[in-house]
Amino acid sequence: MSCQNLSLKSTRFSIIIVVLCSMIGLFLTQGCSKPYELAEPGPSSTWQDIEGYDNMTEQQKKALYLAAKRAAVNLYVALSQKQWNDALTLMDKSTVNRLETLSKGKGAASWLASQSVSPEAIFFIEDLADIQDMHADYAQKESASRQELFAVSTDGKVRRIIMELEGDAWKYNIKSMKEP
Repeated sequence: MSCQNLSLKSTRFSIIIVVLCSMIGLFLTQGCSKPYELAEPGPSSTWQDIEGYDNMTEQQKKALYLAAKRAAVNLYVALSQKQWNDALTLMDKSTVNRLETLSKGKGAASWLASQSVSPEAIFFIEDLADIQDMHADYAQKESASRQELFAVSTDGKVRRIIMELEGDAWKYNIKSMKEP
């Protein structure tokens, strides 16, 4: 067999391979020209509580509340004692990220230390008297991984505090924070 015949056969073989690959590619992409569309969800009355919160006993719900409240109290104590790094461990990632942004590169702990208003007032309420599970003026949207608490001041003012389960620990959520 001459080199010319071998070259001609390898060229034909290469062309056949390219054509076959192109055909397979066309076959595999048929019907994939538009993005996948999700169906609209049904009415909320048909939704399922995947976390099972609605099926929990009052005792189980109270245990969640107490665990979230314990984390909130620990955060309040860390802030009032100016233990910034301890306080940051009790905040969720979105809250810490927000503080990092507000610090303009100086760090979240530095931002906490530099506030003219007490961080306790920023994250909870001025003159905190109690943290409660419910308050008559607020509807709650709780789940097994989200608890709503209410910071009550000595003069009766109320502020919603959101605690979310991050990993296995309750953390303060930025949605509660009062921007300075």
